[in-house]
Amino acid sequence: MIATLRGKIVRKIDGAAIIECMGVGYLVTMSAHSLAKLGLPGADVFVDVHTHVREDQLALFGFADAFEKDVFQLLLSVSGVGPKMAVNVLSGMPADALVQAIASENLAVLTKIPGVGKKTAERLLLELKTAVKTLGAVPASGSAPSLPRTLAGVHAELVSALVNLGYKPVLVEPVAEKVLKEHAQAPFEQLVREALQRLR
Repeated sequence: MIATLRGKIVRKIDGAAIIECMGVGYLVTMSAHSLAKLGLPGADVFVDVHTHVREDQLALFGFADAFEKDVFQLLLSVSGVGPKMAVNVLSGMPADALVQAIASENLAVLTKIPGVGKKTAERLLLELKTAVKTLGAVPASGSAPSLPRTLAGVHAELVSALVNLGYKPVLVEPVAEKVLKEHAQAPFEQLVREALQRLR
């Protein structure tokens, strides 16, 4: 089983990255948040990997950090949730925010994730509300700690995400700066939506 990959980004395609290691290119499916953190093609990267094996397929799912991988594997334990659905959930909400929403049983937040209906959200709450506390991100009280977030880091992620969507860096930079100035504390997915509205 492949557990990690260290190499260079060859390119990013729809929902995945090709990472070259020792002359071999691996197609790694990733969440939008992990893809944004990887950087641009040519960058050196290290990703945690979940290897999914079926009779007719071997698929790799990658994560920019071990915590997101832990949450992904927890999602796979939910009935009816496969790897593609798990990646979709993590693309719609950062892993720490997802854990917080599940721990606080916030059904309304979960149903806002694209592709997650009420029944799926209810299953996530029912089957994971206790399990998420074992991840170490949510204390027994049920409130998640705030994670460090720097504007410079978020700005870099936002620019990278928009460039990966096909926009030129020279257009993206000022838009990302303005969006962050106006919505500094907004979730990452909201920042992307705001920036896209201004770029269209």
